[in-house]
Amino acid sequence: MIDRRSVLGLAAAAVAFSATGADAQDWKAKYPEIVFGKIPDENASGTMDRYQSLTQKAVALGEVA
Repeated sequence: MIDRRSVLGLAAAAVAFSATGADAQDWKAKYPEIVFGKIPDENASGTMDRYQSLTQKAVALGEVA
């Protein structure tokens, strides 16, 4: 049975997935820099070890100097 909630859900999904590839790339122009901060909940070396692979990937992509 099709009810109003199902129709509204399908309409919302259609709007969400209708973005084009150009819209997906506009965020780089709108947000030229993204800052990621982590408050260490253990010692600082543990935090650095945990996020080392993320930093290496960002450097490999040329996103971090």
